[in-house]
Formats: sequence, structure tokens, C-alpha cells
Amino acid sequence: MISSLIWNIRGIAGKTGLRRLKNLIKMHRPKIITIIEPMVDLDRIAFFTRTLGFTNSMANCANKIWIFWVEDLTVNSFKDHNQCLTVSINTPWLPKPFFISFVYAKNLRSERRILWDELCEVASLLDGLWLVGGDFNAVLNVKESKGGGNPNQGSMEEFGSCLLDCGLLDAGYEGNDFTWTNGKVMRRLDRIVFNPEWSDLFSLTRVKHLNRVGSDHCPLLLQCSQAVQSFTSSFRFLHMWTHHHDFLNVVKNNWDHPSGSTGCLNFWLKQQRLKSCLKWWNKYKFGNIFDKIKIAEDNVTEKEIIFQNDPSSNNREALHKEMAILNKTLFLEEKFWQQKSGCKWLLEGDRNTRYYQLLLKKKRVKNFIWTIQNDDGSILNDAMEIKRSAVDYFSALLTKDNDINVDSIANDWSFIPKIITEEDNTFSYQSPTIEMRLHLVVFECDANSAAGPDGFSGFFYQHCWDIIGEDLVEAVIDFFNGGVIPKGASSTTIVLIPKVPHPKTWSEFRPISLCTMFNKIITKILTNRLSRILPKIILPFQSGFIPGRRIEDNILLAQEMVQSIDEKTRGSNVILKLDMMKAYDRIDWAFIIKIMRTFGFCSKMTDMIENCISNCWFSVLLNGETTGYFHGSRGLRQGDPISPTLFIIAAEYLSRGLYNMFQRYPSLHYLARCPVLVPHLAFADDIIIFSNGTKSSLKHITNFLAEANVVGGALGFPRIRLPTKYLGMPLYKGPKKSFLWDDLISKIAARMEGWEAKVLSPGGRITILKSILTSMPLYLLHVIVPPKSVMCRIERLFNKFLWSSKGQKRIHWECWEDLCYPIEEGGLGMRRLKDLVKAMSLKLWWRFRTVNNLWSNFMKSKYGYNSASFSGGASVHDSPIWKRLSKVGRACEDLIRWKVGCGKINFWHDIWVDDSALSRYSPPI
Repeated sequence: MISSLIWNIRGIAGKTGLRRLKNLIKMHRPKIITIIEPMVDLDRIAFFTRTLGFTNSMANCANKIWIFWVEDLTVNSFKDHNQCLTVSINTPWLPKPFFISFVYAKNLRSERRILWDELCEVASLLDGLWLVGGDFNAVLNVKESKGGGNPNQGSMEEFGSCLLDCGLLDAGYEGNDFTWTNGKVMRRLDRIVFNPEWSDLFSLTRVKHLNRVGSDHCPLLLQCSQAVQSFTSSFRFLHMWTHHHDFLNVVKNNWDHPSGSTGCLNFWLKQQRLKSCLKWWNKYKFGNIFDKIKIAEDNVTEKEIIFQNDPSSNNREALHKEMAILNKTLFLEEKFWQQKSGCKWLLEGDRNTRYYQLLLKKKRVKNFIWTIQNDDGSILNDAMEIKRSAVDYFSALLTKDNDINVDSIANDWSFIPKIITEEDNTFSYQSPTIEMRLHLVVFECDANSAAGPDGFSGFFYQHCWDIIGEDLVEAVIDFFNGGVIPKGASSTTIVLIPKVPHPKTWSEFRPISLCTMFNKIITKILTNRLSRILPKIILPFQSGFIPGRRIEDNILLAQEMVQSIDEKTRGSNVILKLDMMKAYDRIDWAFIIKIMRTFGFCSKMTDMIENCISNCWFSVLLNGETTGYFHGSRGLRQGDPISPTLFIIAAEYLSRGLYNMFQRYPSLHYLARCPVLVPHLAFADDIIIFSNGTKSSLKHITNFLAEANVVGGALGFPRIRLPTKYLGMPLYKGPKKSFLWDDLISKIAARMEGWEAKVLSPGGRITILKSILTSMPLYLLHVIVPPKSVMCRIERLFNKFLWSSKGQKRIHWECWEDLCYPIEEGGLGMRRLKDLVKAMSLKLWWRFRTVNNLWSNFMKSKYGYNSASFSGGASVHDSPIWKRLSKVGRACEDLIRWKVGCGKINFWHDIWVDDSALSRYSPPI
């Protein structure tokens, strides 16, 4: 292991800083330390070398960077600049040297540009392991700054462009989020980045931000080591197996042997037996793909030499045969890395093996959990302690308190109507007797989604359908006839997805459940049936996972309601945004069954639902290894197809309770100057309440929510100011500001950074731009029209990514506007943001004009819309959304042609004959 300490000490001669530095060396024993801004003459470096206990030292030409190292390292200067010192380091335990660039950037943006050019120059000269660390005096995005004004946007873009051009990825960190402070402003100015070759060797690179005692900068502790896998990898079905000529025969021969059981158990036993067979077959027949590549490479080399010496037809045929074997083996390797990386958008074209490897490596670097903070505040660093803590936390989260029952959760069910009819029940629980229906369900599933604990993905079920289909149909019918899902088939692996960039506690991870494919197929059938019934029982205020309802409808309506926040009324208007912590994980199973039965679902249907959700066993996937095995007694699995449906059914208790309360107390209503009353909006567990702000009104609401507290987890009301976020969108009042788009720009920049894009061809970068980057703004464009300056910033990022080139000066051969022309006209078929904005505006009008939903009805009622009298104007006091609609409304109406027979045509004003409305042919009266 190699350890290093990098610290902007702001004066090494100071007693406090020097004392702290000696203590850090004693505690962590780094082999190399770097002092930035020593603030003493260079002739004193020998004194400090002895004082700190090192044998060698070096300084850069500006005397701003000092390096000290132990005697078993050989350090030589590679490039010396005013703001950067690059050294090559040889060690006895590594076969080749590696390079480290230590940085101290200037305060002025113009001077930092020189540093960015110097780093790009170093990148073009190096071919090997490279790490860069120090004080960059710049941040990458606004989240890396707190207090004071926002960082300079141009400075952030230039820093990000430098890292992109050099192919450097942030190493992440533990500890403080900010490495520098002046008491009022805090920023992350110090960091460590490295190239992919560094990660190839030092797969475990750890950076700690130590406390700032002795300086206004954090010391950076770097620890690098090579990962040694100490656990056995679990079985995973590999998609590349299906390209083997004997694969289907192996599966069929094993599957056709009777298991001695029937129904669900029969299918599960056959699948487990097949798993053992495939393990043996992969080891002894299919073989190690990397060994096969090496053998194939050697065989091609051998045959080439033979052919050169004797260019006969037989030797040519033998050479071509070996080349074909090598190409096929390389194709299988590409499929292996594609599956491991989880990349779904890049399917065909150039071989992208290196891209997939780097994508996988980047995920591992970012998601590795080095340390965690327990609920009691203690910090855990030991791997075994972290595993135990994870199991303890999530088992407690998914375990029901014994003193809680359904009657203590809610005792008033009078506002839940019995809606479900006998026909609905019959449809929901009848067995899928037709094989074709199940076939469609299987092939609707994502073939490339991550497999559950059994290791079989949807790709296996689809590829081997002709072999396993009959037994799968029998198993599903057995379940619908009362059969129980085997314990192994209902087991789940919890994968931890960070909610924040650098999570410190378990609560900052989102637990996503990887269920078995067999379990998913059953719950997907139930989900498809329930989705046909949901619109009958779910009020229009809930738009999550209901056919025909969209998330943007809620956002648009919430944005419209915010415009009335300052309306003068007794008590004023108040918006309550519910913070439902761990709602999915805390919901009570008995409550779900109770509300379904109250709605009218029969016992057969609720018994099947209970069978699906209550027979759950969990393990936690931590740093590539599964740990723990415990039974849950509450909560819904995020990743199970049926979980969103069941959650919104349960959350309907909250929704109908609020609606009933607002009906009983009309004074609770929010004043929005519209006859259509909106007490609340919900998208799954994201709920926002619009209310009058009097004391009595708020008391009614809080009393009801206190009663319904356990329904959706812990509730809270954090005090917020506008602008705020709702469903990932900014809610604001007044003129739109550029900073509303800062998060999106940061996400786009983060998606562009790193190593993986550097190994793509120009065609690969074009594919990323078309399929990923240009699609990222679409969500916001549904609601907000960005300022021109924001569109320029985003398109500038796109252009930089397209023309980026590692270690070389970037040349933009064409402007972005020309690249956005269709391919037939000489462009690349990119999409300009202004064209997307116009398209989204027209789409918004079409939805407003044709769809009968809560948002469109609210807007039509508030602004008195009438297709006969609509002229396309908007007043200065109208909301931004209505101004946007009005701007495109008249033009859109002229493009709409109505088909006779729909029953919605305005005879006089709609265009249903020729290319003009009949009213235009008649002279004004």
C-alpha cells in the first residue's frame, strides 16, 4: 500500500501547523508528503526534511510546492511548472514507475488557465499511471461551495474541461464536504483525481479529508492499495453463454429431467439444478474468456508466421479460421463487459470493451463504502463492522414494531368507499390459462436488468422460453390457485444507491431490491391487472403510476398554484410539502390488506398480494459481497413491479382523508382564484398540500396527519423558501433565473467527466450525445423555458464533449448550429435546445387541449379558456405557464385537424374540413 499526505499548510514554520504535521506523520506514516505554500525560503527545506523524519526532498521552481519522501522510493522530477510539479516515482514492489502531479493553482482565473494547459501538456506526454492532487483553487459545480455568492461559471467550466481533456476522474472523499474556509465561505478547493491506468493497478484508492486544525485547508490523506477478493462470487447468468453452439442443448438436457415436484416448487428446483450445471459447464466447457483470448491471439500469431513462410491455400484457410475464432472470442468479451457495466444504450457498432471496463470501474470507485456513521454517531472503518451495521440497520428498518396493529394506525375508514365490483375481482384473480399471455409478460420485462439472488436475468427467460415456458406457465397457474412461492424465489438482494454524492450514513442510501425474475413475473401479472382498476379507486390528485396520468401534470399544476401564494386572504396561503421518510420501507402490510378489502377487493386477491409481499428474505450487497439473511415484516421492495401500485393504494387513505377533511371544512382551501379546488397533489410518496394558513386550518391538517403517520413512514415539515424542489423540478414565483438550471448543468457536466468517454470514437461520442446528454434537459423543458444564456451554456458543454481529445488541443471543426442540421443536409442530426423548447411547448398545448385531467381543467377554468374565443393573448399578470401556452396556442390550433366521430369537435371553430375553420369563411356579424 502507498500512502501520501497533501496539505496546503499556509506556512510550515508556524508552531500549530508544524506540530499538527508531525502528529499526522506519526499517526498515518505516509511514504510521501506534499506541503503547499510552505512560506519559508528554499534553503530551509533540508532542515524541515530532517525535522519531519524524511531522507529526501524537492521543491518546484516557484518554491510553492515541497515534497518529502522516504528512502525506499526513488523520486525524479518530470515536469516543473510554477503551479504544478510532476514527478515520476519508482518503488521496489512495482515493475514500472508511476507519476504524480502536485498542484497549487493561482487565485486568478486567467493564471489558472496556464495551469490547465500545463496539465493537458503533461497528459499528452505520459503513458502510464497518473495521479493529480493539491489545491486547485477552483470548484466543479455549485454544490462544492457554501456561503457567499455562486462560484464563477466560466471558471467551473474551464476546470471541468481540463479534467475532461486529461481523462481524469475525481477520486471521491471521506470526511468534510469542503476543504477550505475563511469562516464565512466554504469550498472544496483541494482534491485528488487520477486516470484509468492508476485505477487499473490501485483499484482501492481512498481519500480522507482530515480536520483543518493548523490551516484553513484540510490535509488530504491518500491511501492506495490493490483489491484482493476474499469472497466467492455468486452465480450470475452470463449473456455471452447464449452464443455458444451447445448452450441450448445443455439447458434442455438438464431441464427435461423431472424434479419430483409440481407447480412453483418444481420450477424453482429445476432452476437451482440448472444453476449447478451451468457453473460446471462454464468452468470445464465454455472456459475462461480471457484465457481463450490469449490463446487465440497466440494461435493467430503462429498461423501468420506459417503463412508468411508458406503462403499456400491451406495455410491461408488455417489463418482465416484462427482469425475468426479470435474475433468471436473478442465479441464474447465485449458482451461480458457490457453486461457487467450495466450499459444498455450502446448496443452495436465499434468494439467498446475498454469503454465498458472503464464505466464499471467508475461505478466501483464512486460507490465503494469505506466508512459509515452509525446511528449513535460513531464512525466505523472496519469492513466487518460496516457489514454488521448494514444488516442491523436494514433489518431494523424492515421489521415491524410488535405494539403496532392496523387499528392503531387508522380507526376512521368511513371515507374509503367500496368501489371494486365482482367483475373487477374476477378479472384480477383469474389464472392466466393462456400461455401466450404469460409469454407477453416475460418478453415485456427488461432482458438486461440486474438479476436477483438466484442469478438468472430476464435474458435467460426470454432466450430459453421454448425450454422452460411450459413449466413456468404451470408454476404461475399454481400460484394463482393458492400455491406458495418458495423461500429462495422470494429472496431479495438489497443494493445501496447513494441519494447524495458522498453518503455518510445508511439513511443517505436508497435500498433498491433485486428480486428474482420468477417473483417479478408473478407480481407483474398482478400489477397489469390492478393498473386497469386503479383509475376507479385513486382520486385525480394522485398521478403516480396511474395509466393516463403523468408526473409533469402534477408539476405544472403545483407551479400554477405557487403563483397564487401571495394572494391576500385571511391567514394567507400556505404550502405544506410532506417529507415522508422511508415511506416504502416502513409501510405496514396489514394496512395494505385492510384498505384493499375496504375498497372491495375479495379475500382471494388480497391473499395473493399478502403471499407476494410477506414472504420476503433479504441480504445486503456491500462492496460486491452479499451479507446477512433476514426476514422482513413490513415495507415494500423498491424494485418489485407491484410495489408502486400497492403503495399508492395504501397512500389513498391519506389522499381521501385530506379530500374529505377539505370537503367538511371549506375554509381550509387555498385561494387560487379558480373554481377547481386543489387540496393536495401526490406522486407516490411525494405529497404537497395547499391550504389556508390560519391556526385552526393547520391544526385540522396536522391532527389528521398525526393519525395517519404510520401509513407512509415518518412525516415532517421542513421550513422552505421559494424556489424549492418538487419531483426534481424547481417551484418558483417571479421571473425565471439562470440558477434554477444549475443542478441540471452540474449533472450534465458530471455525466461527461471521467475516463470512459475518452476511449470512444467520434461516432461513440455522437451516440452518447444523441441518446443521453441531449435527453437530460427534456424533463425540465416540459415545464420551464430556459433563458437563452442557459441554453448556450448547455450547448457549449455538448460541443466541448463532442470535440474533446485527450491531451490534445480541442478544435471545433463546426459550430453547434451546423451540427444540428439533419444528416441529409450535412449535419449530424443533433437537436438544438430552442427547437426542443418549441416542440415541448406545442406538445404541452396539445395535452392541454385534448386531455381531460386535473391540470387542464384547472387551467381552462382559471383563465376562462374557450376554443371559440381564444385569440392567443396573455396579460402581464398571467402565470409563465399560461403565457407559454398562449404563445403557441394559436399556431398549434391551425395545425390540428379533427376527425369526425370523436364527439369533441366544435363545428364552427375547429378545423375538420379542408384547411380552415368554417368560422373563417363567414363574414363577421
